[in-house]
Amino acid sequence: MKTSFKKLLSTLMILATLLGCMPVFVFAEDSTATATAISSMDELVTGQYVLVAQGTGQAATAIDGTWLKTVEVTETDGVIAEVPAAAVLTITKTDTGYVLTDSAENDLAPVSSKNSIKISEDYEWEVSYNDGGFTFAGDGKVLAYNYNNGSGGYRGYAPTSDFVKPISLYAVSGEPVEPPQPPQPEIPVGAELSTLKAGDTVVIYNPGHELAISSDVYQNNGQDWYLLAGAVTIEDNAVVEPAENLIWTVGVEDGVYTFTQGEKKISAWLSGNYVELSNQGTYDNGWQFDVADADTNRYYMYSSTLTVNENKAYVECYYKKQVSGDTFCGYTTDAPSLKDYAMQFYPVSVEQPPLPPDPPVEEGALVKDLSTLENGDTVVIYNPGHSLAISSDVYPETGDAWYLLGDTVSIVENAETVEAPEKMVWTVAVENGVYTFTQGEKA
Repeated sequence: MKTSFKKLLSTLMILATLLGCMPVFVFAEDSTATATAISSMDELVTGQYVLVAQGTGQAATAIDGTWLKTVEVTETDGVIAEVPAAAVLTITKTDTGYVLTDSAENDLAPVSSKNSIKISEDYEWEVSYNDGGFTFAGDGKVLAYNYNNGSGGYRGYAPTSDFVKPISLYAVSGEPVEPPQPPQPEIPVGAELSTLKAGDTVVIYNPGHELAISSDVYQNNGQDWYLLAGAVTIEDNAVVEPAENLIWTVGVEDGVYTFTQGEKKISAWLSGNYVELSNQGTYDNGWQFDVADADTNRYYMYSSTLTVNENKAYVECYYKKQVSGDTFCGYTTDAPSLKDYAMQFYPVSVEQPPLPPDPPVEEGALVKDLSTLENGDTVVIYNPGHSLAISSDVYPETGDAWYLLGDTVSIVENAETVEAPEKMVWTVAVENGVYTFTQGEKA
């Protein structure tokens, strides 16, 4: 009995020793950040913030092209729980203003000449607090969320714009949560630009929004503004049965491309500092391209002639509230984004209607060898393409004659001669290879 007890005690001591040698793991809860609303200029100090236009639920994240993109957040009683890392901006207070830095560490600035946003190191905004919200202003623009644009975000707009709303700022505390990244859609591969030649037919496709440029136009006050977008299916890197208004015929000369549908052309014109698109060939209709992504043959499409402040005038896929849908518009920028600006080409085989058969060439007393005609022969001079013969009647009947009238004549297949009215019968004369055809005094 004592021996068994000692064996058990010895075993327990060995186990205790082994457990004592094992590392100790501490299981802590996931750390999350919260953000609490501030409501005065005194509270706006250098630090990290979430910026949300009131009533939108859209927090600013990082610049992408000409947009300060957004992520959706939920606020309850002035607090945003589980703040995503992408929504954490940095605001730096200086002696003369405030530097606004996005979550990718880019200092942001408005663009004075248009509704846009850009990167500008150490740019200082004028910030004020009124009526329960903050305003970020600079260069005649106010930071605002474009709620009409499904793929948009924040830009600088005129202070009178309908987009301008008070901005709420939430001071961040704790560590932000990195949200799971959604799977990226697979981008199909379009045709290489260099393979396109004059006469080819193509669909011009924006894979970022899965839409193609149509020839239908949207007008404002009688002026062409946008070309409407059309849905299209891409399978196995080919377009599937596109609508006729999405198919464009290519023209190319000296690296400048044109795209036409009958009398319609993709064209652009300037309205002040804004670029508008049209389907009228009377506007600037030449286009050039920069490579956006060589692996998928995506290209930035810009006017060969139009610029604003030395920036190229690009074609952009853009949601417009006025149209209640997606459009393609013109926009000048020095930083086009892949999603909104990159285009692809998908060739389309257009079945041409069969040509009508050539009319049969009737044979009667057909002169097959001109050298057989001799002085004094009488002939009918016949055009089988229109089944008409030359008569001696003229138009107009009085004054100077302009034309000889054509008239029908019956050609009997394999006939040795043809019966025709006198006005169609001409007498032949030939001298040194020169022929004349007369009817009395008429020739």
